[in-house]
Amino acid sequence: MGRSKKILRVFLPGVALLSFAACSGNPGQSASSNAGAAAPGLVPAANFLDGVSHAKKKTLKGLYVASNAGNDVDIYSEAKAGGLIGSLSGPFSAPQGIYINPSGTVYIGDTNNDRILVYANGSTTPTQTLSDEGLPREITGDSNGTIYAGNVTQGNVAVYTAGATSPTSYLTVPNAVTVLGVAVDASNDLFVSFDTEAGGNGSGQVVEFPAGSSTPTNLGITLVSASGLAVDKKQNLIVADSADSDPSQAAVYVFPPGSNKPSQTLSLPNTYPIGVALSPNDKTLFVGDADTDRVLDFTYPKLKLHETIATSGGSPNSIAVYPAAVP
Repeated sequence: MGRSKKILRVFLPGVALLSFAACSGNPGQSASSNAGAAAPGLVPAANFLDGVSHAKKKTLKGLYVASNAGNDVDIYSEAKAGGLIGSLSGPFSAPQGIYINPSGTVYIGDTNNDRILVYANGSTTPTQTLSDEGLPREITGDSNGTIYAGNVTQGNVAVYTAGATSPTSYLTVPNAVTVLGVAVDASNDLFVSFDTEAGGNGSGQVVEFPAGSSTPTNLGITLVSASGLAVDKKQNLIVADSADSDPSQAAVYVFPPGSNKPSQTLSLPNTYPIGVALSPNDKTLFVGDADTDRVLDFTYPKLKLHETIATSGGSPNSIAVYPAAVP
């Protein structure tokens, strides 16, 4: 399979180290691989009541997976050992980017159709469409209802104020060739990961836009090729490095607030980590591995492999959890 970041309408060219290979051996053998059987019917988001976290509390209701290659968005239940429990209808063309707000509204980046499809809580069909001609790659939102879409081809972030169906403004990311990840923290500060060269080649960086500001601060983080972002409740920034130009360097990093040195490194050589998502209680970190069509499930913050979930659509470019983890 080719590198999933390029499956687009436009082809774009002192640390605690945890090795994926070391902690899990052969992932396909030591971790449970759960393909899951399709549910008999679609399950509305509001009815995902069967999920449990590793702490045996009803906190994880559904893992949403956007499959770029499969042109679908599926939902899996951890309580059913990774079983497929529902799907969202499109039609999609290379869906990338999922954001679920605290009310359960789901936003899907329908990348090659230049739009974001919106699903009200409880609906499996779109209830609203947001236009986005920059090919939305990742999506997030803040506590004011503002939606942010990282645009692959324009190297910027489209901003939609609450209720808007077209961008009300754009945030310019200096020197960005491809914007690949967006995340918001508890203060509504926006983090954006991007590459300054097509294909990465060690050009991955992260900037922070303070709430309400259009002027970013470069965080001094260096990546082979930037991908998805997440922020935990302690304001640690979780960054996926898909390492397009050097797959042996693929990893997920945890950066403490204000630091450009990771406190933890989850080494994932020869995988393709793109999307990252946290369970609502911050006890589980999900990592989409687009090269092997699976989502890896790690305990957090210890980053111990718990299980794998084989995805039916292939190439899981973006993932999200409902109910959403709130930084």
